[in-house]
Amino acid sequence: MKSKTNLTGGDVDQAATYLGDTMGKFGVLVPRADEGVPSFNRKKAIYNKDSVRKVILHLTGRDLLELLKERSELRDTTDYIQDLYRKFKVSLE
Repeated sequence: MKSKTNLTGGDVDQAATYLGDTMGKFGVLVPRADEGVPSFNRKKAIYNKDSVRKVILHLTGRDLLELLKERSELRDTTDYIQDLYRKFKVSLE
């Protein structure tokens, strides 16, 4: 999580440095504002950089509220996260 309004490419790079064999290759960033173009472009570049794909998803405040609502109703949140992943993959094309 970042306690920032807007993410920069540097913030995405910082998250990407933690991703690898030890920590896994999936990360989530949760800034205060919606995703900006620089952070999306950087996530795309990181994903396409190596044959070992690192995925960094961006969750908004709305996403967190929806996930909390689903969990409070004892529903599985897997589909919600998978949908975000699918949207990320489609945006790369």
